[in-house]
Amino acid sequence: MHAKRLQELASQPWEHFPEPGDSPQRTAARPEVWSPLGFALRIGDFETSAALLALAVGERVEEPDQVREPLRAVQQACKACHDDYRR
Repeated sequence: MHAKRLQELASQPWEHFPEPGDSPQRTAARPEVWSPLGFALRIGDFETSAALLALAVGERVEEPDQVREPLRAVQQACKACHDDYRR
């Protein structure tokens, strides 16, 4: 259930990233976050991993090993973006 909801929400966070100079608030984002290709690839990695996790839990899960790798992929997608684009 939670994995399915994560998949549904996976495309929404990106609309909250203002263009440089468009927000009066201080941001922890590095300027590179607005480079179209790099960030787009990270977004794609996250959305794909969220979809694969939802697919993995869509079937009956009897052992944690059934979802271990898809969950790890979601975690790594989040971490990679934060490592690359967050100060």
